[in-house]
Amino acid sequence: MQKTFASLALSFLFLATAIAKEPADTAIVAGPTPVRAYSNKLKISGGPMWTDSKVYVTTDRYYRFRTGFDFMLDFQHLWQRDFGLGIDYAYHRTSYEDWGHYTLIYVGPSFVYANRSLDRFTFEAAVGMGYAYYTEPGYDLNGMGFMYKLGAEYQLTSHFGLGVELSRLTSFFREPKGFSLPNADAFGYARFGILAGVRFYF
Repeated sequence: MQKTFASLALSFLFLATAIAKEPADTAIVAGPTPVRAYSNKLKISGGPMWTDSKVYVTTDRYYRFRTGFDFMLDFQHLWQRDFGLGIDYAYHRTSYEDWGHYTLIYVGPSFVYANRSLDRFTFEAAVGMGYAYYTEPGYDLNGMGFMYKLGAEYQLTSHFGLGVELSRLTSFFREPKGFSLPNADAFGYARFGILAGVRFYF
């Protein structure tokens, strides 16, 4: 997974130097069936996620790399086939047998780069910053989150496709009153996920 992520990241950095010359309403020809380029995209994705930050149960006991579930809903608008803006909604939940569960919700805008130089394929990267909400039995918190995504998708028709992506969300919160983490750790949660889902183009 690390090699795949690194390869896609290097490809993005290389392709980001090119400026698309065709307008967004030109046709992309892929084999015998032409597919129209799009300006707007709706993404619905889900998949496993792992919390790689420490989740403290007590000041001297914590969980790490616990598996949970991610759901993401994204809308994007692209200009000149390359760059655009998006709005991202993310929901994820992780459960623990002897402690309960926690839920983290993120909503925020993002800057998007999407390369569609190959027939029907899109390689995409996005970064964003927004509002993060955390809740567990007993209290909830409001804070800030940072989202990073790297993905690829295949356009089956002019209006429908399938995609996969790697997602990283790091969130930060003010420590609850009377609670202090050891070793001066920052109070927040970081998770990464592997998601797959459908894409709607219009």
